[in-house]
Amino acid sequence: MDLKFDTHEGQGGIHYKKNKVTETIILMENVAINIITKYINNLDDLDDFDENIVRKATNASYAMKHLNRLETKEDTDLDEELLKAENYLHRARTGEWIQK
Repeated sequence: MDLKFDTHEGQGGIHYKKNKVTETIILMENVAINIITKYINNLDDLDDFDENIVRKATNASYAMKHLNRLETKEDTDLDEELLKAENYLHRARTGEWIQK
């Protein structure tokens, strides 16, 4: 199966990719779409679809949001945003939040 989705870019936000400005929400959507599309394209049978991929894609996209804030928000605390991104990536991998 070869599933393809077009990714898109909006107006606003401040993310530089190939000299184009992209909104954070568009980056988040693209991360989720790319993860899910790659997963589906590697399935032999859609009956084998694991719904956890949606959780993983969602959490990875939230990590992207926090990483993007490092460059877009002037009053962002570096360590705080890195910890938030790390926590979302940990949840994407394990299904659990990092224990404090």
